[in-house]
Amino acid sequence: MPHSIRRVRRRRLPRAGLIQPESGPAGDQERRDASMSNNSGTTAGAGALYGLGIFGAWVFFWQQADGFWEYALAVFQGLFWPAWMVYQGFSALN
Repeated sequence: MPHSIRRVRRRRLPRAGLIQPESGPAGDQERRDASMSNNSGTTAGAGALYGLGIFGAWVFFWQQADGFWEYALAVFQGLFWPAWMVYQGFSALN
């Protein structure tokens, strides 16, 4: 092969967000840091579930309302009803 067309083997880079552990105590610390920084999946699921609770409460309270102030109260109740239910659930466990 001519010298100008030779293939250059590229070094593979690690995926984004992953830390390549080194040997020894420093590598162990990096591995622990990397595993602790990736806990966002559970939070997103809980937020989606809370959001569904809000929309469900809005639909329920909106259907029960009959006048302007009852509709305004339905919006307020829909926002805080899921939090109240969680609080009551945990109170029952105690």
